Amino acid sequence: MLDKKLRDVVLNSIRFDKPLCESLLFSNDGRFVLYWYNDPLTIGIYDLINNDSDDVLFDPLQYDDLIVLRVFWVASHNSPNADIVVVSTRRIDIYNFSFSSMTLRLLNKKSINCIDAWHDIEGKYLVLLQNNQTLVPYTISNHDIKNLFEIEINASGEHKMSHSDISIATIYHVTYCIYKDISNGTISLRAINNPNCHDVVLEVNSQGWLEICVVNNLLLALTGSGETYIFDIGLKEDSLIARVPQSKPPLSSISNDIQDEDLLMLYLTRYYTDAVVADFYQRRMGCIHQLLHVISTCVSNDIRTADLLSLFCTIITPYANIIRKINENEKKNSKKTGIPFETINAYIGNKSIITERSIASAILYPYIIKDWGLKSGVNIFDCSVCLFCHHYNFDIKILLDMMDEMDVSLVSVGDFLVNSSIISNGSKSSINTDFKQFQSNMDDCIPPLYNSNSRGSYHIITVMMIYLKGLRLNNLYPSHLLQILLFDTCILYNDISLLKFILRSNLIKDSHLICYRLLCMFAITEDMVLGQLCLDMALRVGLLDVCVAIHTFKKEYSQIVQLLKQQRNGSYPLSRVLRCVANDIQYQTQHPYLWPCIISFIHCWVEEHQLEPRTQVAPNLRDCEMWLPQSASS
Repeated sequence: MLDKKLRDVVLNSIRFDKPLCESLLFSNDGRFVLYWYNDPLTIGIYDLINNDSDDVLFDPLQYDDLIVLRVFWVASHNSPNADIVVVSTRRIDIYNFSFSSMTLRLLNKKSINCIDAWHDIEGKYLVLLQNNQTLVPYTISNHDIKNLFEIEINASGEHKMSHSDISIATIYHVTYCIYKDISNGTISLRAINNPNCHDVVLEVNSQGWLEICVVNNLLLALTGSGETYIFDIGLKEDSLIARVPQSKPPLSSISNDIQDEDLLMLYLTRYYTDAVVADFYQRRMGCIHQLLHVISTCVSNDIRTADLLSLFCTIITPYANIIRKINENEKKNSKKTGIPFETINAYIGNKSIITERSIASAILYPYIIKDWGLKSGVNIFDCSVCLFCHHYNFDIKILLDMMDEMDVSLVSVGDFLVNSSIISNGSKSSINTDFKQFQSNMDDCIPPLYNSNSRGSYHIITVMMIYLKGLRLNNLYPSHLLQILLFDTCILYNDISLLKFILRSNLIKDSHLICYRLLCMFAITEDMVLGQLCLDMALRVGLLDVCVAIHTFKKEYSQIVQLLKQQRNGSYPLSRVLRCVANDIQYQTQHPYLWPCIISFIHCWVEEHQLEPRTQVAPNLRDCEMWLPQSASS
């Protein structure tokens, strides 16, 4: 015997020298077994821990002229005692059993008249068959038995009710009395603890045989047609979510006492593809955790690209339908603006639909931090910058000083996946500047940069690209969150070639956050292609301070003033440019005509403004009196 919680053997082989029993039921603490058998009638409690102790036996003389129909425990979690119910043809008896003293006493009796009985697993509800077409449910609580409404069964007079026709099961916290009509191929569910719930009727092709069970709020129906019907009555429209062929030879019976999600997951993943399993779960309500578990397992197991694409397309399809519905309702198609994840989650509700944010935060990000041994919650771009600064021997304080001169307050985002402390104008004292500060184990060595010349991309980047392909196949463009996560991951894994390709192919859209990230990487690596990509993006999004920073790093001082004039920018102080040129003595020595050209260009700009003030903006000459005394004063 195994304890599921402890994952350990709790009992070894025990000799249970009893005849074939009608039922064997364990107590909540797993120590005692309630057994019952006939000929002669014996109802007893067996101690599994102390095998040498005598069984606690019920008095059989009380049931001499009666037929015992059911014997069961009433659930009592963390209680020193438990109630036991004995149902016979004319009476219901409630006993109380003390676990410590192993004593039994009778608490309550209720006279009835029935020919069969059923109960739920918890022992809280009891259903009695009074005649061939009338069922009477009872509730058992506080050592008492209360009668509920009668249930009329729509069965022909010739049909004799058998015990297998009725089942009691709890689905989504509602306890149902379930009637199987094999001749008509119907399964009828009547709620006995919630009168506001509507009756549910399910249709199957029984072909003379029908068995049902409930597993993780799913109703499974095995039929003589060789198919297993899987119903989820929580779905309002169509509760039939799958029709599965049975194994050969087919199952002869199925236990109604199994309510184990792990068993269901094991069965599905054994016989079906991951895409089918994902489709199975997303048809149900509240199965996000199970879906993410399927996806995470597939990503970790490095399944084939085609299978992974099929899985992603399966989970993206309902997500794409939600996005289209939001666009139709909120009329955002014309502006093509991004939809906030809060809005998407509000539309999804309790449906099992995986969003891009779920993929990023629950699948991709955990894989990356585990692969690199990082602390949970750190920003990937910040880690990448510190790693590159270490290997390129670049002083990260240069980046921090550069970002201090820029207005980046508008791009601060409260999401750790997106928001980088290096480019958020935060306090320098709170910014980690050493890669070791990001590692979960400070004793680990700083890893080397990945080989950028290696063939093919790394696994997690491949997973990202497959997911993005699935989005495009569903006519969706990746969210800003996914684009930034892809950018940061390419940097961390030093896959600069792929990064350049996806920037050129417009897979990553222009944005302030991407532009500032490109600027940092250009400053560290001095990669001219990254610099040009950053410059082009900065011009498109209107970040002139980034353009100035790039030209400053490249010592293209004259192009800075030309750019400011071309962009009609009269707010940027030219004193910053002139100060940089004046301090760069070595570059002026190598290019003696640089300073006169810049001064002459500024004079011409001032004269053009004086001649055409409506068409030409004036340059910002504040604090330029040292180099342009006449122009600055005018």
